[in-house]
Amino acid sequence: TIKARCEAPETDASFVATSGRVDILRTAYNPHWAATVGYFNFTDPSSFFGTYSEGRSTVQGVCSDSYDTKISPAFAKDISNRLGSLQLAPPECKSKVDGWDVLNQPSLNDVIAEVNGVQALVFGGPVTTEGLRIPDDVTTLVAESRLPHDSMSLELWASITGSDDGALASVVLKDPGFLGKGFYLVYEQDTSSPVPALHTITFVFGLSAERNNNGGRGGLATVRSTFPKLQIGTGWTHIVATYDGSKLSLYINGMLEGTNSACAHSFCGPITYPVRDDTFVHSDIYFRIGISQILGKVSRHSGAIAYLRMMREPVSLEAVRAGYGRLAYAFRPTKCTPGHFGPYDGLEPCSPCQPGTAAAVYGMSECESCKVGYFASESGAESCNLCPAGILTPSEGASSEAECTGPDYCSIGHNCNAFAVCESTPGSFSCTCSDGFQGDGVQCSQICGDGKVVEGEECDDGNDFNSDGCDGLCRREPGFSCTTEQGRTSCECILSVQECCVRSYGNCLSSTVDCESSCLHSFANCLKEVPADENQVDEEEAGPAWLDINATQWDLANTQSCNRNAMKACRLAYSRCRYLSGNEDAADEDEACTTISCVASYSQCMQDVACDGISFST
Repeated sequence: TIKARCEAPETDASFVATSGRVDILRTAYNPHWAATVGYFNFTDPSSFFGTYSEGRSTVQGVCSDSYDTKISPAFAKDISNRLGSLQLAPPECKSKVDGWDVLNQPSLNDVIAEVNGVQALVFGGPVTTEGLRIPDDVTTLVAESRLPHDSMSLELWASITGSDDGALASVVLKDPGFLGKGFYLVYEQDTSSPVPALHTITFVFGLSAERNNNGGRGGLATVRSTFPKLQIGTGWTHIVATYDGSKLSLYINGMLEGTNSACAHSFCGPITYPVRDDTFVHSDIYFRIGISQILGKVSRHSGAIAYLRMMREPVSLEAVRAGYGRLAYAFRPTKCTPGHFGPYDGLEPCSPCQPGTAAAVYGMSECESCKVGYFASESGAESCNLCPAGILTPSEGASSEAECTGPDYCSIGHNCNAFAVCESTPGSFSCTCSDGFQGDGVQCSQICGDGKVVEGEECDDGNDFNSDGCDGLCRREPGFSCTTEQGRTSCECILSVQECCVRSYGNCLSSTVDCESSCLHSFANCLKEVPADENQVDEEEAGPAWLDINATQWDLANTQSCNRNAMKACRLAYSRCRYLSGNEDAADEDEACTTISCVASYSQCMQDVACDGISFST
């Protein structure tokens, strides 16, 4: 027995158990469907379900209903299972609505009819006076991320039969003193002229974005598109409204008819909704179709709606045109055959795949490019052909066998380092570390000291010496001001003269390739710039002859934060280090060349011990 669990994001899991043969088939992935947050098919009465009940309304002087409300079926299923099903909203006081049968209460089955050859929900009568709404208010929908956030598309198929202004869909609040939050799709009609040819209808899409918030009071931007009423007529109209994070767009019957900025900035941010905050929003607001209320004016749709779809992303013009083309196919859910694609959910209308691409299964919304080593020379390919054995194409999407020229290993996969350049060679490839790096191309590391600052280096002054502002590991050292021009770093000591002398001495010790006596001379000369104190050192304390420095100079080294006794101790430790490291001659006074470890220890001692704990790298 084989058991399986099939899952998809935000949908119920399916379970399969069988003891027979199981065929695992590939299915088409549809990116538009993945972005859909609400999808309602009002042409199919089998999607209506459920019962809505509420007690009778009895408010003295306002309403005196005699019967409880019970509507069945009351809900239209959300095929996406994300936004939530729409509920037929009954009037608050049914006894005041002419045509509402309080004994045989109406339902969705009473407002579905054939309109221009298509089954649809009909609006404009007493049953739909309050339209349909998602039972959860917008505060709940936002908290549960069930509404579009950063961008959106709203698509409808509608027919308009009345002459008044009407509403198609809305989740909006706009009152005096409150500039508005949410979005809405409505239409305005001008039938004032006695000449019908001059009558117009204007579609309006409004939306509020974060950068139009105006101190919490919101702000609705709109895009409008006007047509002769006779052009729209009473037939089916395909309407798509989108927001892409910066602008609003309105498509009518497959054509882009209007765009407008959603705010005064290049990027307007997420959509803002009228979430209850007890400051500006004091009541529950709902997503509704067939009705809206803006600045106290209630607009109701007069006509029909066949489909409604909402997505978290703006759809492309190609998808809009394909969606408009669905009417010619009577909205049949016919999937495109292999070798073809349909930009609208992989459904008709379909087009053949172009050379270099293929569609292997039914219902592809776009064809896939042939992978490297494959080609498709004809349009309408269901699969790509394999190049001759051992031969590959330079890239994906090859449209003829002539492109099977040989492998391009640098394009199809290599193990060169991220800081290396890959170069294809016959039957293989080579890796060369990029400028500023060293290694075999597979392993590359920074070259510290080449005067080129690369990723992983804080600085590079052209050497690997310490105590000059950029240490031997190309890290910045404190006490220096450094700038980098054309990849090379230059640093200047910004401390006191005496402290800069110590750093210069440490740098001399770490960089000398001869003997360090010249460093002592340079150190003494540097210290001459430091004001001496009144205490002089007698000749006996001046230090051994190999220091090559007189008593006055030695005293200068003792000024401010440097301690002469500690300096003598550092020099003694240095001599001992050279002796123990095997350079016995180095203990003499003249031949003072030594190992780098002894130099580093001496420099560290001078900087951290003899000169009042001045801290910097050596």
